[in-house]
Amino acid sequence: HARFARKCCLSALQQIDKLIRQQPQQHQEQPQQQQVPSLSDSSSLLCCKPPQLLESKVRLMVAISECYQHSRLPGCQDSAHEWAMDALAVAMSAGGVGSAAAHRQVGRMLAYEGMMTEAEMALRQAVAASRPGSAEAVLELAKLLASQDRQQEAVQLRHGVWHEAAVTDDNAAMVAATAMNLGPGPHFVEVAALEEALVLAQLCQWEEARSAAAAGLKLATAAGDTAPAAAELVTATVAIQ
Repeated sequence: HARFARKCCLSALQQIDKLIRQQPQQHQEQPQQQQVPSLSDSSSLLCCKPPQLLESKVRLMVAISECYQHSRLPGCQDSAHEWAMDALAVAMSAGGVGSAAAHRQVGRMLAYEGMMTEAEMALRQAVAASRPGSAEAVLELAKLLASQDRQQEAVQLRHGVWHEAAVTDDNAAMVAATAMNLGPGPHFVEVAALEEALVLAQLCQWEEARSAAAAGLKLATAAGDTAPAAAELVTATVAIQ
């Protein structure tokens, strides 16, 4: 599956490069166009401006790096590292467009290679470059710190992700805060609370662990999860411990 995904990403990358080369001509032919379409609107990709296309290019390069990272082909980790570094180079040459994703992937590869100090620096750069409300890089940095027995630092990072959303009584505000942090996977706000609960339980900080688990369950419910199984499981785990 990783190899097939890489093939798809490479094909998409070729199309993005073609669109980037065509951009100057397109903007000359369409001087009246004012509104920049969202990257989430795939039907309007042909009308995107160069910064948006460059961000797509960086994200595709990061995805290719991830595909190599999860592949079992010989030399795949070297290729993963090269694609991550190339993605970062493209991002920085474009003024930082997509640099958060590139820094994050570079951090992953450095951590895999055992270069923990450099990996932490890369992930902190990813956090700094992330859009307001984005939590992916923060959670990845927290995991790295926890793996180095720096649990309290990891707890503080995770706490900053979910606390503001969970303490409010406004249900709509919680849902909006959660939606801002949606990525290609779980709801990162509630994940931060649940991960913090587990770490606090390991540190035998029971009351704080219960509070974080309860916040995770509250956020999961507010986000519209019909069966917040992970939140229930963490709550049960903390109670048993």
